[in-house]
Amino acid sequence: MNITKQELKMLAEIISDKLGECNEDTGDYIIERGWIDERMIEGWINQCIEETNKTKDYTIEEFDWSVKVYNSLKRHGINYISQLCSMEKSDVISIMGSNGKYLYEIESILEQNGLKLYTNNEI
Repeated sequence: MNITKQELKMLAEIISDKLGECNEDTGDYIIERGWIDERMIEGWINQCIEETNKTKDYTIEEFDWSVKVYNSLKRHGINYISQLCSMEKSDVISIMGSNGKYLYEIESILEQNGLKLYTNNEI
C-alpha cells in the first residue's frame, strides 16, 4: 500500500487521538496487551485514506473564497484543497499575513465542507 505524506500526517493525527500522548514504552505496552492490533491500525489507515479521498479532486476554484484569499493561495501554488488541508495554521498565516480574518475565512469554508487544516499535536 502506497501512502502519501498527507495520508501519513492524517494517520499520525488519528493514532495520536486514539492513543493520547504516550511514550515509546507505553506504545509497546499497549500493543503487547492487545489493546491495539493490526486490524485496528488497518482501519485507521483506511479512515485516513477516506479522508484524503474527500479532498483529492477538489480545486480551490470550487470553493467560494474572497478575492484576497483566492489570489494568495494561487500565488503560493496552492491549487488543490488537499494541499491546503495539509498545511498548519502557522503556514496559512505566513501566506495570508497576520490578519486573522483570512485564516478564519479559510477555516470556516473548510469546516463547512467537513474539512480542516492539518493539526500537529506535538508540543
